[in-house]
Amino acid sequence: MLHGGFFYEEIGSGKRTDCQPGWWHFLSWHDEDTATYRFSQLEMSGRVDHGTYRFEGSDKVSEYETTKGGKTYKMKVVIQVASDKKRATFEQVYSEDGENWKSQCKAKMTKMR
Repeated sequence: MLHGGFFYEEIGSGKRTDCQPGWWHFLSWHDEDTATYRFSQLEMSGRVDHGTYRFEGSDKVSEYETTKGGKTYKMKVVIQVASDKKRATFEQVYSEDGENWKSQCKAKMTKMR
């Protein structure tokens, strides 16, 4: 469809990236010019985040910046997929300086179908 045929769309509900109940709309694509995976995520709260992600083995690592209360934070999300491909863990961390990271949210995911 876009960017050499790679485009992914996800509409879901459950826990938002701040671990509160909500819904999201996630769009992802591969930017061939920079060999980078990019994404935009829209959440129920009205927040829109844009960032990049990469694959490290079976892990997916996303990085972006977000602003809350007038402060900008560096964000990182790591999704670790189990070898059975039916389970995964999710952790989101944040940093004000890009060096000291604090956990914001952890979750477990299970494939239902």
